[in-house]
Amino acid sequence: MNYAWKILDIYADGEKITSAKYHCAVFDGENTVETEGYASFDGEAKIAFSEVTEEMVAQWVKESLT
Repeated sequence: MNYAWKILDIYADGEKITSAKYHCAVFDGENTVETEGYASFDGEAKIAFSEVTEEMVAQWVKESLT
């Protein structure tokens, strides 16, 4: 299966990232399932907000969903 993550929005309290809105598409070769949702996390950003990448936030979203 292949996953395609897209971060649609990031929510923060000051410099502390608190949640994100995401879109995820899952492909299995024949079918595609897509979903959107919100994931909350406890201030994952330990680096400057300007240095946070979409890949970092997508990883935090994945971790918060498991």
